[in-house]
Amino acid sequence: MTTILPKWLDTHYNVTLPTDAARMRYVITLSQLNVMNRTGGPFGAAIFNADGELIGHGVNLVVPQNCSIWHAEMTAIYIAQRNLKHYSLDNCTLYTSCEPCVMCYGGIHWSGLAAVVYGATKTHAEAIGFDEGHKPSDWAAALGSIGCAVSGPLLADEANEVLQLYNQLNFVVY
Repeated sequence: MTTILPKWLDTHYNVTLPTDAARMRYVITLSQLNVMNRTGGPFGAAIFNADGELIGHGVNLVVPQNCSIWHAEMTAIYIAQRNLKHYSLDNCTLYTSCEPCVMCYGGIHWSGLAAVVYGATKTHAEAIGFDEGHKPSDWAAALGSIGCAVSGPLLADEANEVLQLYNQLNFVVY
């Protein structure tokens, strides 16, 4: 299984970022570039190892790929696992521009990630019409119970600005 990542995303490798805020700004930038380049939805995600090195990144590709599974988080998980040549992402953290939807919540569970940090909230995404699905209200605690720490929202206002831009441009909401 392969994905066609936008060409502009090829220039974003060899990245090491020292802080949660820097990593969150990185994924917010990916989400904004995805909107501005008209290459997909307003979501970005990246997986970093414990040293802050980028392992894999993704943007939402649902519309250009005509495939509902290509959310930014799922794309980043796929790329990171392919790059590591292993199905488990233990000792890695997922940074995502928006709280994971129900599908991505499941993907996070099965990927073995050590942590998740999110930006905008489910409420922000749903406010412009995205259907995020039903997750348990204690979803963060549930991931915590399997060793995946969750924190956020982090830089939610900045992440929400990209959602609002996407909405103002009247792009497809799915």
